[in-house]
Amino acid sequence: MKASHTTISLKLLTPSSKIFRVLLQHEGINITTLSKLTDMTYSIVVKTVNKAKNEGLIEFSVVGRQKIVRLTDKGRKLASLIDEIVKLLPDCEIKYNKAEREVDKAWQRRV
Repeated sequence: MKASHTTISLKLLTPSSKIFRVLLQHEGINITTLSKLTDMTYSIVVKTVNKAKNEGLIEFSVVGRQKIVRLTDKGRKLASLIDEIVKLLPDCEIKYNKAEREVDKAWQRRV
């Protein structure tokens, strides 16, 4: 059972690393803005955010007509780790981003 949870978390981590990094920098933003800042389609962001919510990494609140997305404490810890990994590999960031896009494409075909 533990391995299954880990597998789900790893699948979630790869396509959503941009989302976590953006949410780490912005304390609560709407999904449209998140989509623009991550350069991901709105529908992909919604699917990924919903999965992260189910994992307890993201929470929603409604302000007026907007759904605001925020990291939970658990999500903030994960986002910080992702951010640290990217900072530790600055020379590899371009390769990382290219590889991340390829993994994102493969992941989105499965969603």
